[in-house]
Amino acid sequence: MRSGLVMLLTVAVACSNPVSSASDIRVETSLSAPYVRLEEPVTVTVVVTNRGDRTREVMDGSGFCPAPFTATATDGTVVRPSVLCTAIARPPEKLAPGKSLSFTAVWSGRHTLWTSTPEPNELPTGSYQVRGTVAVIGVGEVVSPPVELLILP
Repeated sequence: MRSGLVMLLTVAVACSNPVSSASDIRVETSLSAPYVRLEEPVTVTVVVTNRGDRTREVMDGSGFCPAPFTATATDGTVVRPSVLCTAIARPPEKLAPGKSLSFTAVWSGRHTLWTSTPEPNELPTGSYQVRGTVAVIGVGEVVSPPVELLILP
């Protein structure tokens, strides 16, 4: 009986101090235009909001060459915009409860494949799903709902 009471108290204390999760962080993505012609730039804006009750450390993007978003083709292929990796990593930014940070990137419908050709390749015309991506220390990667971008010829 006594060990059951101790276990119940332990569970109650653990539940009173919940660990923050991705639900504390909201990520939204917007585009400067819903469609662009091939090689026309589109500005992608990613806004991350801390809906939790403690300060978070946020970094734009994830992966080896971070960008604040990814794009997915209709066949499910994930493409990243052509970006230059910086030798010096940008430190995380502090995000207080109730506050937001905004990250922007300009993209012209190009991606870089990890092949022997170092030059970026043009994406085929069509529909792409753009999702904002941020890394939150202690939570992991948080991704926005998709926003459609049409690349026209």
